[in-house]
Amino acid sequence: WDSVIDKKAYETEIWFSRETWQQMTTAYADTYKPGKTYYRDNMIIGLAPGGTVRVWLENNGDPVVLQRPARQFTLTG
Repeated sequence: WDSVIDKKAYETEIWFSRETWQQMTTAYADTYKPGKTYYRDNMIIGLAPGGTVRVWLENNGDPVVLQRPARQFTLTG
């Protein structure tokens, strides 16, 4: 990915923890539709200057859930 601020290109590899996978495959009660469930199956990936990468799972209209990757590294070149 390219940072317009840094004027650098980065490549990031993320390995997700078992906890992330469990959150994505667990059915959660839908507070907006009683009796229904939803899954945290959408990721939001944030890219910032300095090669910083953060990942969140969407949470059905509630605050997103920050993920702590099992392993993450970023290269620049």
